[in-house]
Amino acid sequence: MHAPTRRNPNRTRAAVLGLLLAFGALVVAACEAPDPPAAKLFDAWKAGKPSQATGEFTTYAAKQQIFSQAWTSTAQWAFVTCQGTAGATYCTWVNRIEGRLILRVDHSLNKVSSVQRISLGNESAGRLFHGWRIGNVEGSGGVASPQVKANLAKETYKASDHWLPQGCDSSNPPYVYCTWTNDAAKTIVFTFDPPFDWVVGYGGTYFS
Repeated sequence: MHAPTRRNPNRTRAAVLGLLLAFGALVVAACEAPDPPAAKLFDAWKAGKPSQATGEFTTYAAKQQIFSQAWTSTAQWAFVTCQGTAGATYCTWVNRIEGRLILRVDHSLNKVSSVQRISLGNESAGRLFHGWRIGNVEGSGGVASPQVKANLAKETYKASDHWLPQGCDSSNPPYVYCTWTNDAAKTIVFTFDPPFDWVVGYGGTYFS
């Protein structure tokens, strides 16, 4: 299932621990639907109608941030989850290359106060994971070895796990490691081989 890797064990443990600590810093209240202000702003953006993004549910700054880029159907946006802290709720969507769109709902305002876009950092890994997310690994294209794609397609994806991309680490060559975490703080790590320009393996605590 997982191709040979040369990851430094100490560095790997430190990186995963950092992810889990950051994950645990949230008072997690995962949800299956967006918080209403976030949903309304996303829907206005999807419709391409800034006039529908009113001050009832969004600040002007957040409105400007989300409409700075146009919504497109080819991006294959998928809602993942909302997670709350004491003062805000963060609702996350991902696109076809697992780039995150995060809408922050300020509890005191009950409005979206900011919009952030975060790239995964590796298109091949993103396309493969997103293919698994939407039930179409084969349609993700030539982004992984045939064996990796065949094995991944056999794994069951559960939307209720709320998998969130955490970025990619290229500090331990020759491979690049891209990580996702779920509500249970489990990880899935894709191993990307730059010379071949595709994903050559996967692993993580989710499969332990």
